[in-house]
Amino acid sequence: MFQRDNAFTMGTPIVILLTIIICPQMHMSWSDVKGAALGAVSLAGAVLMLSFVFDFIPDGMMAQILNILNTFVVYYTYALILGLVMSTAMTACLSPVSLVRRRMW
Repeated sequence: MFQRDNAFTMGTPIVILLTIIICPQMHMSWSDVKGAALGAVSLAGAVLMLSFVFDFIPDGMMAQILNILNTFVVYYTYALILGLVMSTAMTACLSPVSLVRRRMW
């Protein structure tokens, strides 16, 4: 029906890779898991409602919407990568400072 742009097909694996890298570093408490479960149910409901709405959108308009979403995914992916690079750079720059401070005290 619709052909996905290269931007979307390239952005998706990058987001998945970043998720695989970042998520194991997270340690959630039981109350966090309860909140996440509520959020997951809400997200599933929103996706279900959007899928019903998208069934009634004409094909030409749907192609434009997908183009906008693909552009958003590309810029969002770039922002995630930039954040990861900046976080890594800050850690690399501040780690020696932290070691020096420990030795001084």
